[in-house]
Amino acid sequence: MNSELHKGLYRQLVRANLSEDSLPTDIKKWRDFLDRINRSYHDADQERYLLERSMEISSREMQDLNSKLEEAQELALLGYWYHDRSTGENIWSKELYKMFKLDFSKPVPDIDQIYTMVHDEDVEKIKYLVNRAFLHGEKYDTEIRIRSVNGNDDYRWYHVIGKPRHEDNKPIHLLTGVAMDITERKIAELEVASLQQQLINSARRAGMADVATSILHNVGNVLNSVNVSIHLINEYMTQCDFKKLLNAENMIVENRSNIEQFLNNNDKGKLIPQYLISYTNKLNDNYNRMQEELKNLHQHVEHIKTITEMQKSLSGVSGVFEKIYLPDVIDTALKMCGNSFESKGITLVKEFEDALFITTDKSKFLQIMVNLLQNARDSLYERNISQKKIIISISRINNDSVSIQVKDNGVGIDKDNLTKIFAFGFTTKKMGHGFGLHSSALAATEIGGKLEAASPGTGQGAIFALTLPIVASTRRDSHEHEPEPTAYRDR
Repeated sequence: MNSELHKGLYRQLVRANLSEDSLPTDIKKWRDFLDRINRSYHDADQERYLLERSMEISSREMQDLNSKLEEAQELALLGYWYHDRSTGENIWSKELYKMFKLDFSKPVPDIDQIYTMVHDEDVEKIKYLVNRAFLHGEKYDTEIRIRSVNGNDDYRWYHVIGKPRHEDNKPIHLLTGVAMDITERKIAELEVASLQQQLINSARRAGMADVATSILHNVGNVLNSVNVSIHLINEYMTQCDFKKLLNAENMIVENRSNIEQFLNNNDKGKLIPQYLISYTNKLNDNYNRMQEELKNLHQHVEHIKTITEMQKSLSGVSGVFEKIYLPDVIDTALKMCGNSFESKGITLVKEFEDALFITTDKSKFLQIMVNLLQNARDSLYERNISQKKIIISISRINNDSVSIQVKDNGVGIDKDNLTKIFAFGFTTKKMGHGFGLHSSALAATEIGGKLEAASPGTGQGAIFALTLPIVASTRRDSHEHEPEPTAYRDR
């Protein structure tokens, strides 16, 4: 009969030392037993009520939380997805249904159908990432273009993140992730890129104006020498009194029938031979002087041509500060110098302790480096040695500045010339014009740096050190504040 009783009731009978087969002879025991049973059922009902109440509250909280989650996804244009490769099952959140305009009553497209929604240029990329996620367990994060399920709308940009679910000793078959509509951001990026291009174009035009100003500044200095040469040539021409020569010629023509008597006996005729000798000497002297000035004039014109050509080669976007990688820009400067190093047996050595990024005016920096490299090359040309070497080094001075040095073993610089080396017009070269180092010092000042020179002496090489801030943000006007020539000292 025990099997017919409720197990809980049977336990209570045993605990009260009562039997279901015995008659209730002890009324008090049976009454206590019935009270205990009533309390047990009452407690059970109370617990069931509390449990049902708790489940009802949790359900409402879950519904409220789910509603808030859906609202957040809608605001963020973000949806959750789930893909099971073993079963082919796909699950989309409510927001994904909306984003891809899928009817809630219809099933989610399978993976192959989803691939047909991806832009042709992006489909191979997403396939590759999904396969790697399953094969190697790699999470992916990418941006692709996808259109709606019906395929009638334009493609929109989505930020897609996929993460594989790992299970111990089992092949990966579950992939979960999110997709966020970033079309508006992409449109904004295109607008920003367009504005940035307009800014670069404006900066390029400003740089062209700056280049023109620099050309006029340098050409103007050379034209001063051109004017001096023209003035001297004009003066020498004026000193040649051709009228007196023509008078002498007329007298000889008038007396050519008795020229011998005229030259020997006539007072004016006697003066003609001596006048011609004196005039010829003076004419020859003036001719030599004019030849020299014409040569100088030719050199000045060639200097103007050199200035123009150099400015043309360096006429990038000037006045714009940008982030540059020093080794790359130095290589560009070397290329701009052509093959003049290798062809002359010059060894180039690069000692880059710190391969830094700095923010500066790239065009101005290139102008300085090209000039320093050409100067080092010319210095080696003038010294007849077998082992010609140029060392280019980069080293960080501190957290705020960097030093770029160009060292050669050429003719060197006399101690007295170290303070003159950056002055306009000063040069030790036979065919030099004296504006290269001057303009380089000006450019260094404009970009917040300093150009210095050092040399142990004549025949012992030289070092040019360019110190620049790692981050430069303002441009100085070098024409108003010309740099004072300084000699570099090894730190």
